[in-house]
Amino acid sequence: MSTPSCFVCSSKQCFPSLTIQTPAGKVPYFRCSECSLIFQDPTSFDETKIYNADYILKRSQDPDDIHIAGPEKKLQNITTVGLKIGTKGNLLEVGCATGIALKVAQNHEWNVFGVEVNEQAANIARNF
Repeated sequence: MSTPSCFVCSSKQCFPSLTIQTPAGKVPYFRCSECSLIFQDPTSFDETKIYNADYILKRSQDPDDIHIAGPEKKLQNITTVGLKIGTKGNLLEVGCATGIALKVAQNHEWNVFGVEVNEQAANIARNF
């Protein structure tokens, strides 16, 4: 697998920083050494295995529900790889689904922003 260029600054100085197990398999995340963007390479997994019939249902749960560990774990992964744990900042999630991970980050005092192409999921995120 080749290392992708940064989507923000086009730097080729990006390195693997995290791999998350998903229904599509292991999805690698990269960090740009020039601008510090953490991103996933969209060519590294089959998105149809993630965006299936359960996409909305599983992502419209209450982020305060103790049984939902996914968004908390995702935030922990972001802070571990990208920032020192305990720091706050701006978080843009491209492909934010229903916004549950953004809500968790917001509960931890992050400034959150999300983009979602699925209209039904985006409407849920707007009203979270």
